[in-house]
Amino acid sequence: MKKLMMLSIVALVFSCSSRKLEREYKVVDASHAEVPEWISEYEEFIDDLDNKDFSYYKYETGPKNNREMACKIAKAEAASHVAGELKTKIKDVLTTSTEGDATEVGGKLDEYVSNTMVMDIESSLSGLKVAKSYWEKRAYSKDLGAVKEFRAWSCSVLLKISKKDLKSSLAKVEAKAVSLAPNKAKENVKNMIDKIVQ
Repeated sequence: MKKLMMLSIVALVFSCSSRKLEREYKVVDASHAEVPEWISEYEEFIDDLDNKDFSYYKYETGPKNNREMACKIAKAEAASHVAGELKTKIKDVLTTSTEGDATEVGGKLDEYVSNTMVMDIESSLSGLKVAKSYWEKRAYSKDLGAVKEFRAWSCSVLLKISKKDLKSSLAKVEAKAVSLAPNKAKENVKNMIDKIVQ
């Protein structure tokens, strides 16, 4: 159902767009002869993996001055990216669980989710590993729509974390979120955060 809804949204976006999606660069060198499936067909690739015991995330840098820097930045910023994704999922499930009643969750919990949760997730995230990486050297061109002509590198990483490590990493965040929730919502908040790891 989730996949069908996502495909419908993508189809709608592309059907509403009169402009063709074009890249403003040409790939002049890459770590692989072809773009790996985990980048070009991420959802399908992830569906074929062990989703029972692991969670996967993808991160790509913007243009950087050299390949080494691009890949170091991709690996370094990956945890921040994953923490941000987890925060978004937690915020979404908490919002959904209140069914539009903003008072159900409580002001302190909402403030925590909005302001400091991502830092807590990032600081407690352990077991996150780079499963795959891919880099490209790109030639940006005004003829292709770039603002200026330049060459740069981009690096993508596929991250993997066991659901056991993810659950352990989120335990502190869950405990704090539950403690900030109003009494009538504590159990609901705990259950909703637990569902993220499943």
